[in-house]
Amino acid sequence: EKPSGEYGMERDPRTGLWVPVFWEGGIRSDESMFVMIASYRDFQCRDTVASALSRASHPERLRIAVVQQNREGDVECGAAAEPCETKPEQVLCRYAPQVSVYRMHADEASGPVYARHVGYRMYRGEAFALQLDAHCVFVRDWDESLLRQWRATRNEMAVLSTYLTDVEGSIDAEGRSTRRTRPIMCNSDFEGSGATRYLRHNSQPEAVPQLATEPMLQPFWA
Repeated sequence: EKPSGEYGMERDPRTGLWVPVFWEGGIRSDESMFVMIASYRDFQCRDTVASALSRASHPERLRIAVVQQNREGDVECGAAAEPCETKPEQVLCRYAPQVSVYRMHADEASGPVYARHVGYRMYRGEAFALQLDAHCVFVRDWDESLLRQWRATRNEMAVLSTYLTDVEGSIDAEGRSTRRTRPIMCNSDFEGSGATRYLRHNSQPEAVPQLATEPMLQPFWA
């Protein structure tokens, strides 16, 4: 059965699933941001979405798209912890129209690559796009920080990428980063053989960067 919702849908001939139709419109010229999260039964997914909205300088600019691969009883990524009817002040209630969730049963999951493919089908012309895992914690004003870093590259085609630091000891009580170190993506190699060979990122070294005023070029992205 074809699901109803905010997107035009088409059936994927490889999986048989109904998936959103790719966006073929224009790209906005503002500072809107598409945030895409692929989640496989991740109980922290809801907290990640709430963290993105509550700690953004401009949550009104965000549109969050989640590909949720759950089983019955798992935590819903876009649902507030308590009913919005009784606690409408919850961040997931206030910004509910900006959170879209594509629901796939966990038994139909084909891995993170396909889930992210479905997620990017939910893109609808936002000026910027961010992809992350379903178990992340945002720092305060993260959206403005990313835009500042992107502008500092002086390259409109720049892609910002990093391996995230362990959250323990990294964020203060006000939600601000306490880290002055930066992971450097260089400890990577190809694994496997033939058509299934892939690039694997291992644990990355982290240190205070010598070039601290702007992002620095790295050989890979995560």
